[in-house]
Formats: sequence, C-alpha cells, structure tokens
Amino acid sequence: MSVYTRLQPILYVRDLATEKEFYRKLGFSVAYEKDDFAAMSYRDTILFGLQVKEGSNAASFEQQLIWQIGVQSVEAVCKLCEQEGLSIGEGPVLQDWGEWTVTVRSPNGYRVVFEGPLR
Repeated sequence: MSVYTRLQPILYVRDLATEKEFYRKLGFSVAYEKDDFAAMSYRDTILFGLQVKEGSNAASFEQQLIWQIGVQSVEAVCKLCEQEGLSIGEGPVLQDWGEWTVTVRSPNGYRVVFEGPLR
C-alpha cells in the first residue's frame, strides 16, 4: 500500500529573509510564503518550510537536526557555492559508505550536508 507521498519538514529560523536567500542561491525557489513562513521547493522532488521562531538560536538548530540533501553531483554543488559566494565548511569528503559529502552552514546555523557521487 502506498500512503506517503513526500516528507515536508519545517525548519525553525530566526531570520527568514537570509535563510530564503541562502536556499535561492542553491537553486531552490519559494513555492508559497506569508509573513513568518516560506515553503521552499526544488522541482517536484523537495519541499520544506522555513518558519520564524523567536528566541531560537543556531546552537539549538545544530543539536536538533543535520539537514542532508541527496544530489547528483557533489562537485556541482561545490561549484554552485563558489559562484554564489557560499562558504563550504567541510568537503568534499568520501564517506565510508562510498558517497561523497560537502557541508555548508546556513545563515541561521543549520549544517546542510549534500551527499551523492562526486561527479
């Protein structure tokens, strides 16, 4: 039986504008928004929300979640980050399970890990 269609997490942020811009630079678009919320999408494969939560801090975000996104090419993500002026925190790194990862820190403190083949 097929019940589930997709995972749609909502990430708490302090600064919605900077977080939206970060994901736009990575190729995502805003599917819907209102004052304290934005739904970010990438084609029909990824959909997640960014929700303002007052009093939240970067340290708590990192303790709660490592945001990992599967990609077709880690090298392509690295080039995109370079073009858009986004700093790579770690990588590319070949992991024990055979996939490559590159880690970028979002403006609100999330560790965003992109995982897939190198090229």
